[in-house]
Amino acid sequence: MANSFTDRYLDATEEQIDALLTIKQTIKYYGNVDHSTIWRWVKKGILPAPIKVGGRSLWRLSDIQQNIREAK
Repeated sequence: MANSFTDRYLDATEEQIDALLTIKQTIKYYGNVDHSTIWRWVKKGILPAPIKVGGRSLWRLSDIQQNIREAK
């Protein structure tokens, strides 16, 4: 699907590369999967582990983009 959410945002601008994503934002990159699926994939090593900032789990946009590219 050429116009999917993931395809449109894989090539973000350089300023966005270090952006941090919440779990809700990360879920959108993977087709609106359930929260538990994200955590299961992290545990299995399918997704990169989030970083902790102030007790919140956040994913680097660049890590998510790389993960999606490698999966294609």
